[in-house]
Amino acid sequence: MRDVRKMLKEFDEQSAQFCADRIDACGRKQTYFLLDHDLTMTLVSGYSVKLLHAAIVRLRTLNTGEAKHWHLQEPKALALPDFTNPAEAART
Repeated sequence: MRDVRKMLKEFDEQSAQFCADRIDACGRKQTYFLLDHDLTMTLVSGYSVKLLHAAIVRLRTLNTGEAKHWHLQEPKALALPDFTNPAEAART
C-alpha cells in the first residue's frame, strides 16, 4: 500500500481516485487499489531489476528503429503439422 501511494504521489495523482474499500469475510473494511495496466507495470518494475532492464532495452530498440512496434510486425503464419507422418504430427 505504501509503495502504491508513493508512486501515485510522484505522478501527482490522488490515491483516493484509485482506492476502493470492501468488507472481508470477518466484517473488516479492507482497502485496495484499482490500477490500470501501465500503473501496475510501473509499480512492479520497481521490484524487479530484470523486468526494468527488459523495459529499458525494449524502449531503446523501439527508439533506435532496431525493433518494430508490435502492431507493425508481420503476423506469424501458423503451420499445420505434416500429416503424412502421423507419429510426427502427434508430437507437434
